[in-house]
Amino acid sequence: MLAPARLSIRPSVTRPWLGQGLRLTLQVTDAEGHGLPGIPLTCLAGWGVLSARDGAEPQRGASVAIASGPSGLATIELEPPLTPPLPAAERASLASALAGLGPAGLDAAKMPRLLAGLAAAYRAEAGDALRAAVDRLHAGFAAPAASNAAGLPVIPATIFAVAEPPPPAAPVLALVTLRVVNWLGPFATALQAAIEGDDRLPALLKEMGVDQEAAQLAKNLVGATRAVAGLERGVLGQSLRDLVAADSVNRYLGENAGRFKGQTMVELARAAGASGAAISGGGLAVYTAIESARDVRQVTGLGDARLDSRIEGLEGRLTLAEQGRVTRNDLAALEQRQAADLTRLRQEMGASFDQRIRTLETDRVTRAELVGLEQRQAVELTRLRQDFSGALEPRLRALETDRVTRAELAALGQRQAADIAGLRQEMGGGRLDQRLTLLEQDRVTRAELASLTERQNAGLAGLRQELSTTIDQRIRNNVIRPGPVIRPQGPR
Repeated sequence: MLAPARLSIRPSVTRPWLGQGLRLTLQVTDAEGHGLPGIPLTCLAGWGVLSARDGAEPQRGASVAIASGPSGLATIELEPPLTPPLPAAERASLASALAGLGPAGLDAAKMPRLLAGLAAAYRAEAGDALRAAVDRLHAGFAAPAASNAAGLPVIPATIFAVAEPPPPAAPVLALVTLRVVNWLGPFATALQAAIEGDDRLPALLKEMGVDQEAAQLAKNLVGATRAVAGLERGVLGQSLRDLVAADSVNRYLGENAGRFKGQTMVELARAAGASGAAISGGGLAVYTAIESARDVRQVTGLGDARLDSRIEGLEGRLTLAEQGRVTRNDLAALEQRQAADLTRLRQEMGASFDQRIRTLETDRVTRAELVGLEQRQAVELTRLRQDFSGALEPRLRALETDRVTRAELAALGQRQAADIAGLRQEMGGGRLDQRLTLLEQDRVTRAELASLTERQNAGLAGLRQELSTTIDQRIRNNVIRPGPVIRPQGPR
């Protein structure tokens, strides 16, 4: 049977901060761990939006379809479900700020200092991109305020991926669950603490006298709250500034209640302070602000023209807010459309995934089977070790006893080098060469010896010829005749 392919998902972090860019690396391999390129991959997100690029075609949505590249690798990114998505500049600014918080799950004792730094970056004059990103996240994922980072809410995000190798190999399913940490609650607490640390409004209130007339007191309270509230940047910062301003005014009124001239002044001051904070913030509180401002006009006698113009401006802002608002019916309709889309998607994928899962379940290898295979292999290895250990051990020991080591070989080489050097020294440099040269100069070669032999043979042959001719001629010229026989005489 063909060995099944394998699919793995490796996130860059498993506990990302909400809004932090997260990259996931997928890899398709064979049974031996070799990467398989060109395998179709389908990825789905249980939370958030996936983005990927397959060739030159970018994709973004709850699911993406890509193919594995070289070494069987592919990458996708997970973003918060924001529509439209954060622009690149805001996303980069937010990622840089969240990187300063360190890994999610850091010691809670260090978080207040880190969140205070993030709040300072939010309030900075050059923090427009960061403020826009934080305000978008806070509008969609606001968490309850917290005094510290302990027990931060976590959003589970499960990523599914299916690899479909060519038949007859079966599809492979992999998933990973991330825990997205929502930091907005303690951040709002840190931002509010930073705004509360701004003493400009308390300083203005402290400079106000308590013995002034009601009209002047109301005018001063409204002017002070508006002046300071307008200095805060960002939607979240302005809303928290309104809360801090209202607390400062109420604290001022409470501390000086016994010093005002009569109960009317106290009530008037409270109405003016509440309306000033509400007017600076806008929203539904404008209704209360308008009514409070009208009460102030009636009691103090402030100019109708000035107050009417302010009220008309506020009513215009309110009209614009009402025209652009999103009602609960709009939200319910969107929820219904999304539910219908999810139901249709579930039905479309249900049959396909059910069949593929059934195929995987039918052909899957269980842990028990894997453990059984491992046990059988262990038994076989033990038997093999026992069978061969008796024959191999003596031979191995004999080799170890009679082996020649590299150190011994090196020592032999050193000794031979020393012997050669000594021999060269004994031969005395050039003396041997001189002796050889003398021998070569005074030597008799085989050719010379052969030449001498030939000359001697030729001479001997000539001499033999000459002698033969001379002797023959003399013999012919001098015939030897027979004489008397002389007998030897012995003793008588």
